[in-house]
Amino acid sequence: MMLSMVIVLALALSSALAQRPPHMRPLSLEGCGTHKGCAIFPPGCHLGPQGHEACDYVYVQEVEPGNPDNIRIQLMANVGGWAAVGFNTVPHMPGTDVVACQLTPEGQVQVKNLHNVNHTNVVDNPENVAPFLYDAVGHYHNGTISCQCDRPIVTGNDKFDMDLNKAHHLIFAWNFNGTAPAHGPLMHMHQMKPIVMNETVTAKSVFFNNNATHPNNSRPIDLTGCGSTKGCSRAPAGCKSSEDCYYIMTQEADKKAGVIHFEIDTAVAGWAAIGYNFNHTMNGTDVTACQLTPEGDRVVIKKLHNINHTNWLDNEHDPSHGLLHSEGHFVNNRIRCSFSRMIAPIQGDHFSRDLSKSSYIILAANVNGTAAPNQALMHKHNIQPIILDGMHTAYDHFNFNGTTEQVDLPFKHQPTPAEFSPMRTFDVEGCGEKKGCSRMPAGCKNPQKDCDYFFSQEADHDTGSVRFEMSAKVAGWLAFGYNFNMTMNGTDVVGCQLEANGETVNIKNMHNVNHSNFLDFPEQASQGLEDMVAAFEHGRITCTFVRPVVPIKGDPYSRDLSVKSYIIMAGNVNGTANSSVGLMHKHNGIEPFCLKGMFTAYDKFNFNATEGKPDYPIACAVDEAEKLRAEEEQAQEEEAFSPDSIDVKGCGTTKGCSRMPAGCKNPQEDCDYFFTQEADHDSGAVRFEMSAKVSGWLAFGYNFNHTMNGTDVVGCQLAPDGETVNVKNMHNVNHTNLLDFENDASHGLQDITAFFKNGRITCTFVRPAVGIKSDPYSRDMSVKSYIIMAGNVNGTANSSVALMHKHNVEPFCLNGMFTAYDKFNFNATKEEPDYPLKLTDVEEARVGNNDDDEDEQQMNLGHSLDTGRDHIRRRPANVQK
Repeated sequence: MMLSMVIVLALALSSALAQRPPHMRPLSLEGCGTHKGCAIFPPGCHLGPQGHEACDYVYVQEVEPGNPDNIRIQLMANVGGWAAVGFNTVPHMPGTDVVACQLTPEGQVQVKNLHNVNHTNVVDNPENVAPFLYDAVGHYHNGTISCQCDRPIVTGNDKFDMDLNKAHHLIFAWNFNGTAPAHGPLMHMHQMKPIVMNETVTAKSVFFNNNATHPNNSRPIDLTGCGSTKGCSRAPAGCKSSEDCYYIMTQEADKKAGVIHFEIDTAVAGWAAIGYNFNHTMNGTDVTACQLTPEGDRVVIKKLHNINHTNWLDNEHDPSHGLLHSEGHFVNNRIRCSFSRMIAPIQGDHFSRDLSKSSYIILAANVNGTAAPNQALMHKHNIQPIILDGMHTAYDHFNFNGTTEQVDLPFKHQPTPAEFSPMRTFDVEGCGEKKGCSRMPAGCKNPQKDCDYFFSQEADHDTGSVRFEMSAKVAGWLAFGYNFNMTMNGTDVVGCQLEANGETVNIKNMHNVNHSNFLDFPEQASQGLEDMVAAFEHGRITCTFVRPVVPIKGDPYSRDLSVKSYIIMAGNVNGTANSSVGLMHKHNGIEPFCLKGMFTAYDKFNFNATEGKPDYPIACAVDEAEKLRAEEEQAQEEEAFSPDSIDVKGCGTTKGCSRMPAGCKNPQEDCDYFFTQEADHDSGAVRFEMSAKVSGWLAFGYNFNHTMNGTDVVGCQLAPDGETVNVKNMHNVNHTNLLDFENDASHGLQDITAFFKNGRITCTFVRPAVGIKSDPYSRDMSVKSYIIMAGNVNGTANSSVALMHKHNVEPFCLNGMFTAYDKFNFNATKEEPDYPLKLTDVEEARVGNNDDDEDEQQMNLGHSLDTGRDHIRRRPANVQK
């Protein structure tokens, strides 16, 4: 009897153990190189006692103890998307056998078995994303993905899985924010170039080797087809390969796909670049560069633009934005790289040029100017830039310096800045005869010295285009516009505006609505304008550009300049702004004025030509009826939604609310902070309202854990003008807020209203409860999440940048996890406050606390919330260990 009971208990215990989910084994580098194989990035990083934050990526493999037929895999990466390892007999992605750990939109980590087909990951079995992976478990916490699994060294699935007894390369890749459903493939491509182990290994190899590089596909450039199927240039003339050429460049277009492929090979250890521009100067050039990192182990391909002979990343968060199939190597003291891009302007990149249009091709290099992957070219060229002779498109099949007998190029040297400085080219010659001009004061002769303001227009009947030139003693902006009446409203405007950095001048195509300027194309401020040059020198903005006389194609605000109109001019002495917004400050230095009469782009006037005989200025007429109508419309808008319309009605019954202090009744009077959410099941939309006593910003976010990192954020921020409040859609990475769409700050948000009144920011907006379409950072608010709130009492910023100052109103979490449909009512009564708010982060909670209340703050934190165990896969019962 006793024996029977023991057997029953043993069987029960065995069954319980079999059903118990596997635990997450600690990640350790102990044993690396002796009984484990390990790879860490960056080289030399360490796993600290509190975790593994010091390493960006860690891979550990070892034979499973007690089971020599299995390999045990551990992965870790400081990302909020996915981390993966691949096995391949060749050092390339296609055909790779992949194990990946990916964050789901619900905040779990799914371990997946995939294979790579033409750089796309496909799950081996859509019905079972982790076949042959046992004891699989993953966690996501504080911005770090960790996972582990066991798999047979030989799975028997020869179609997709490698025999890991055979020598293979290890390929490491990760993505910072590419979540995907539990049963989906990796949804986003890697944001960092995959790293390939140079040495081949097997499942039983032990190593601790950081000798890893990007996939070594550094084959020499093939010059076959130069002049017939692709365009080429080389130096010296007649050279045949990288052995005797110190510079090779090729371009080959695929008309059907609308893509152009570039190759560069040059004997430098800094950077090599190619640029397209409508004139033969560096300023304004659309640049792509291949640059060596300071460690000398990587070549990074970067998409840039040149402003006043300085290169800037087109997208500072994604240096290779818009480039396809980019690849770079440093071999035998040579930079060798290849990349593709769309021939049309890259979507979302307003610095990108249309390569189907004839342009000058500019080549430049630096022998030793390295830089980090996320930095622009840090050193100026020390090999003189060269320009290919003539203008070319992406489709041209040239062959410069193809033979020694016919040297069809010396390359043209880059003109000096003085030769192409707008300060030098502007003059009064031809005013009244070849071009129309206006100036002030009357009789000034030099637009760059004695003229406070100068404007000219010169149209070309043959091309149907008109060139404009402007110069003024301002450090903010200057602008002109065409309109059918003498008022600002409805004016077709072009403005030249200084950025806050005090160096860059952006040319913007805009339209005026009720005395406010708006970009015609928010994603590309200068769309429709060509041959642009702009500078800020000696306290003066000077700019020139070309546009069609007829309306700009695809621009509904563009006027026909062949029709007589009033020409209106204005300026601002100090109102700077970034390139992605319209003129943000009203004119304050040059009162708007109109040229006397109505004109077309072809007219050759010459106002104020003679000193002592001013034939203008005239003030632009004020349309009183229009002004009254605009004021009435604005009053109606404010009446439709004012700060007073936010109230506590429905809190806890029709909407979710939180307020402080507890029991406050009026969000605009006795509440320091007020927040509501109200979802509509029928439309799937949720309206948010926020109000707080701050003069900087207030924000809230949804996150799967109670920390700022990884939060889906919406913030309402006061602009530096002290009047405008911008609503911004953002995401938080390592406690820094970044715009989801840097060219459209409020992308995905609708029905936006925001005010700053009586020292209080109030805003309301609507967004989908599910993730915003095409926004990879947007979370599904129908899934339970922590709601985090923060603010800053004085941190203003323009609409084109994220929240620029850290919170100085301590962040807090609502107590518990919620969806957008939940109808909570926190702090409803003064007598029964149902929370002190839980702070988001122990480390942040300590910032700014006085020593006197440190103990109290520590007590309020309580125990850290358990983020829970993410997706777990157990070993099938029929598999023998």
